[in-house]
Amino acid sequence: NEAARGRYEEALPIYEEIESRLGQANCIQLLGDVHVQLDENEAARGRYEEAIQLNRSIGNRLGEMNVYTGLADLDRFEDLWDEAREKYLKVLEFELESGLRQNAAITYQLLGHTEKGAGNKNAARQYYEQSLALFTQTGSSYAEDVQYDLDELDSTT
Repeated sequence: NEAARGRYEEALPIYEEIESRLGQANCIQLLGDVHVQLDENEAARGRYEEAIQLNRSIGNRLGEMNVYTGLADLDRFEDLWDEAREKYLKVLEFELESGLRQNAAITYQLLGHTEKGAGNKNAARQYYEQSLALFTQTGSSYAEDVQYDLDELDSTT
C-alpha cells in the first residue's frame, strides 16, 4: 500500500502538468482508497472530498458518485450508519436514473450491510432482496453473495 501511495503521488503532478482533471480526480480518489487501506480515515476523507469537487467541476457525475460510494463505505466502517445511508441513497438514485442496474444492485447490498450494522434487520432484508432481484435479473453470480447475506441475516433473527 505504501508503494501504491508513492506511485499515485508521483502520478498526480503529471496529471496536473498535462491539465487532465479527470486523471487528477481518479488519482486523488485512488489515494483516498490507499488511505482507507492504511486506516488513515481522515486523510481518506480529505482526498475523497477533493476528488468529488474535481469530478463535479468537469461534470463527471459517474466519477462523483463512485467517490461518494467510497465515502459511504468509510462512514459504514466507522459505524456512522445515518451518514452512510444518506450517501448510498444518493448514489442509488443516480444509478437507477442512469440505468446502471448492476451498480444499483451493489448499492442495494451495501445499504443492506448498513442497515444490518445499524440493527435494522427488516430494512436490511428489504435492501438485500432488492439487490438479489437485480443481480438475478442481470444474471450476475453476485446473487449468491446476496443470498448468503440474507441467509446469515435470517440465522441471526
